[in-house]
Amino acid sequence: MSHHAVPVSLAWQIADELRTCWLDRAVTWAKAAPGRGNAWTASDHSWVLTYTAKDGIRFKES
Repeated sequence: MSHHAVPVSLAWQIADELRTCWLDRAVTWAKAAPGRGNAWTASDHSWVLTYTAKDGIRFKES
């Protein structure tokens, strides 16, 4: 897991939301990945959160 380009002014808020709202969901997704085929080398498996000022945190998976 990694994060990129988090504005300093939002870093604590986003970190808290990631920990309290999204971490368990990400771990559950990763645990189920082996059942979806070659999860570690396939480029079609992803779990992505993005943040915009307008929409807040948005979730997308494939």
